[in-house]
Amino acid sequence: MAKIFAQHKGTFLVGALLLLSAVLLFLSVRRSPGTILVITKDGEEIVREELKEGLTFRVETDSGYNLFEVKRGERGELGICCREADCPEQICVEKGTVILADDPIVCLPHRVTARLITGK
Repeated sequence: MAKIFAQHKGTFLVGALLLLSAVLLFLSVRRSPGTILVITKDGEEIVREELKEGLTFRVETDSGYNLFEVKRGERGELGICCREADCPEQICVEKGTVILADDPIVCLPHRVTARLITGK
């Protein structure tokens, strides 16, 4: 066993470095306390709030509404979802919970966008 390790020491080190890099990347993507929810309507920012579980925002437009909710994703991270909308295609609702910064939920018929940004 020691002989195999000695022969493949470089491979082992590369693998260990890759594993460490993956762990660091995973930790950097996780939600930090300074994550901000930004909702825009017609390109104008109407909501800028720190992400807190249970927050809901109803956005009214001339053509309908969207109801956004801050909730936990599949792995327990905080994210944003469009819980309800009265647009015909329901693409914004079907997107599910977004947990990554700059992965927006967009409702084209209502011209509404919700996204997360990392704040300070």
